[in-house]
Amino acid sequence: MSVHLPSGEARQHSLSSDPSDRSTYRIAVLDIADGRGGSRAMHELRVGAVAPIGVPLNTFPMDPGRELVLLLAGGIGITPILSMARGAARVGRPATLVHAGRGLGAMRSSMS
Repeated sequence: MSVHLPSGEARQHSLSSDPSDRSTYRIAVLDIADGRGGSRAMHELRVGAVAPIGVPLNTFPMDPGRELVLLLAGGIGITPILSMARGAARVGRPATLVHAGRGLGAMRSSMS
């Protein structure tokens, strides 16, 4: 989904919330101090700020024909995988999630 920042820039982010819950969209944005500015702008937003968003798109769907689901994620790449895991759980599909990262602390922050 695209998030339109006050600067006029738009950044693409993956939903990590349950895809069936249309009342709240949850995303995770890694704060990169020396990045291109998108993560900094997202972290400068405060409660009550308005940031228009685009329509969520599913460009990475799960294979509906598979009974068992294996989900692999690395670091902040966990965000779209969390959404897939929540969707599988909602419909009772067995799933195994493997999340790898540089360290446990970084992995905890990407899952919050």
